[in-house]
Amino acid sequence: MKKSFTLLELLVVIGILLLLVVGAVVGLSVARSKRQVKTTAEKLKTLIVEAHAAALMPSDAVFGLQKVQVQIYPGDKVSVVEIASSQKEIQKLAIPSGMQIGPSAPPTNGNMSCSPNCGNPSYYYFSFVANDPNTLGQMDDIINKNDNVKIKVANTSETDVYTLDIDRMTGSVTIVSP
Repeated sequence: MKKSFTLLELLVVIGILLLLVVGAVVGLSVARSKRQVKTTAEKLKTLIVEAHAAALMPSDAVFGLQKVQVQIYPGDKVSVVEIASSQKEIQKLAIPSGMQIGPSAPPTNGNMSCSPNCGNPSYYYFSFVANDPNTLGQMDDIINKNDNVKIKVANTSETDVYTLDIDRMTGSVTIVSP
């Protein structure tokens, strides 16, 4: 008599394989989301460090050092703009879909300014000022001048969140992970 698999046994094996495949796909999706948030936080850190360096470079437009503003447009992009030379955009970082970037504290009592107003802002900003030897490379345009700037980078469900902590005095940037 031949031994063979019954239909029920085949269906059970196929069901177990499907569960394993679904579990692997979900796991890879979660890992991809975490990696995307971390990569965006690292790119933003690099952009801010370069903005600070740009503020310390000599500028012909102001016969000395300059003011560089970092503008965060939630859901769209982050721009680095030279204030002295008619708001010329130096760099920008597109925000990937499914990501959100913005201040980690509410703008009304937080550490970033808003434009046009904090009730319904189109963007948040802070500046590095390098035109005064006493405040060389320090931040300006900050509502609470005693605090560092904190920027939150997260996915839309906020399951993965990184905070960039920018030192107001030195411009150094630290990524704080959850």
